[in-house]
Amino acid sequence: MAVRTAAYEVGEEVVVRLARAEVFDPQLGALKRSRRVPPWMIARIIHCEEQRGIMRYVLSFRHRHAQYLCSVDEREIEGTA
Repeated sequence: MAVRTAAYEVGEEVVVRLARAEVFDPQLGALKRSRRVPPWMIARIIHCEEQRGIMRYVLSFRHRHAQYLCSVDEREIEGTA
């Protein structure tokens, strides 16, 4: 049985590309429009799990004094910050 482990750990800060990310604004309770999202961000991993053979991560970051959440797969993470 093959066991896949996450490349990054919960709590780590990573550099993430946001072009294909689903960015959620918790204050508004809605997804943020992609054209208003920066191209990349340093974010903290708050959850990870494998879905259909690909590791997915939920990240938290601040932009312009507001807190956001996003969901990305491992390919959108450039590395640790």
